[in-house]
Amino acid sequence: MVSAVALKIERVSIWRFGPGQQSIRCEYLYTRSSGTFSDGGEVLHAKDFPAYFAALRERRAIVASDARHHRSTKELYLDYLAPRGIGSLLDAPVFLDGEVVGVVCHEHVGPAREFEQHEVDFAGSVADMVAMVDEQSQRLVLEMELREQDVLRQQLVKLEAVGRLARAAAHDFNNALATIMIAAEPLATHDDPDVAERGSVLLDATELGARIAKDLLVLGRDAPMESACVRLDGAVEALLPLLRARFSRADADRGGPTVRVFTLTTEVDEPMVRADPSQIERIILNLGTNAAEAIEQRGQVDFVIRSATESEAHGQGWLVLEVRDDGVGMSEHVVAHLFEPYFTTKPNGTGIGLASVYGIVRQLGGRVVVESELRTGSRFMVILPTWT
Repeated sequence: MVSAVALKIERVSIWRFGPGQQSIRCEYLYTRSSGTFSDGGEVLHAKDFPAYFAALRERRAIVASDARHHRSTKELYLDYLAPRGIGSLLDAPVFLDGEVVGVVCHEHVGPAREFEQHEVDFAGSVADMVAMVDEQSQRLVLEMELREQDVLRQQLVKLEAVGRLARAAAHDFNNALATIMIAAEPLATHDDPDVAERGSVLLDATELGARIAKDLLVLGRDAPMESACVRLDGAVEALLPLLRARFSRADADRGGPTVRVFTLTTEVDEPMVRADPSQIERIILNLGTNAAEAIEQRGQVDFVIRSATESEAHGQGWLVLEVRDDGVGMSEHVVAHLFEPYFTTKPNGTGIGLASVYGIVRQLGGRVVVESELRTGSRFMVILPTWT
């Protein structure tokens, strides 16, 4: 805008080169008569305007008082200049690290106009200011990347510590599970149906625990993971009885009401993903447990399996396992640190469960998105590639 007013020129735009300087795109356009800004959107290609691109690459200003007949701009006349009524051009190159990365284009609408030297110098100064802004922007991006790398290094140190802890705990965990399984086997065949049912739940839980122990050993790098085709809805259905037994019956056994309800909705015919079954079980169990523990009184945990939207996956071939609860919700601060190892808001929490979920999902090539609102509830969306 300042440049347009100072030079009394109708159109001032900033153009950026594409890869290999084979095209150039208008990113910003100011029109003085209307006082409006736009993103321009126009793209010019080197194959269509070779002389103009050659002049831009020579790293000098293009001063075309008569743009229709100037050797560097006359090829623009039919496609670009004439439709816009442009009679004169003053283009100043933008340099970054010694290379031409774009141009500030001053377009005079009307008959041919002579540009004086001080106007050419002013246009060059404007281009230098654009280059300074670009350089500052590039520096900020690099600083942000360095900070992210530092955070990543810290995360890796924490994850290595989690791995050592997991390896040490898994062996003792397996010993405890073996004892529970021996005690539960007679209960599963008891004459009393209620006792037999609870014995079966105990056996299912110990078998799941054994698979989790294996998962812990993988985290501690003691055992390999095996990739297979896993059906998401079947995996959730298999674990719902365990979640219900842990969270729904606990209050009923004390004479109180059932306060947590678990549901499953599947919107995909065959929701298949490639993973080790224990990885999927770990995701479901941790997210289901986290959702149930977020409910202080009566509430509901919903598992939803659906196709990913374009904004979630940027293409086809992705599934979403969504876990919703109507619990206490989380603040922005908690959400920002949710997947950090050892970070927890629970009095008896370890901060390992959700960190494990995050690591597994990333290992599977997916990602986790969290939405939460205090006193309303939370949504965890696990986005995974489908089986191919």
